[in-house]
Amino acid sequence: MYKIMKTKIFCLSLSFCLTLLNISHAGDFPRCEELANGYFKSSTNGNEEQINDKDLSLCRTACKANDIYGCFVVLHKDPHPELDSDALQGKICNLSNSNFPNTKLMGYICFASGLGIALNHNEVKQNLDLAKTFIEKACNTFNDSRSCEFMGQLEETLNKDIAKKYYEKACSLDGISGCYGLGKLYFSNDKQQARKYLEKSCAKEQPLGCLLLEELNRQ
Repeated sequence: MYKIMKTKIFCLSLSFCLTLLNISHAGDFPRCEELANGYFKSSTNGNEEQINDKDLSLCRTACKANDIYGCFVVLHKDPHPELDSDALQGKICNLSNSNFPNTKLMGYICFASGLGIALNHNEVKQNLDLAKTFIEKACNTFNDSRSCEFMGQLEETLNKDIAKKYYEKACSLDGISGCYGLGKLYFSNDKQQARKYLEKSCAKEQPLGCLLLEELNRQ
């Protein structure tokens, strides 16, 4: 009896603490998840579902409680969100993980948020470290080729070995500039590797890759 009461007290305390911390559980707002999943489908078939005031209010509450689906609905459906788009996308990125049902879309959201912060869009205070965190997540967790290319460009003057790793991943994901980045890095010390990646880059119709390949062939 004592053990049962102790367990109940612990559960009640945990629930109370989670409420204070404003943390939501998956499934706390199933209607918002339903709406978000509807948007995922409509983004591919063009039949976007409209949202009523009741559902929008619910999803605003869900987002404040750190529900990723609620925030996603607010991002795409709220005409007057409390947070601007970069900050809202950043919040969604922070809440996301590799189990999210649409990893391609989440990769775009993390990349867009990071890029927006890096470029100081929408009055978001420029914070390059935060921007880098979001873009790294887009690359490493969601395999977003643009993000891997961007990270390669950031690291190119800082650490060429790290830059190569990002470019290699971008190239393997069919990123337009990833193969070019590798070709450029190998150009001065490994002509064979440079040609390999520049040929891939040129085949992807990357004009800079084609130009550098022509220069390599003239040597």
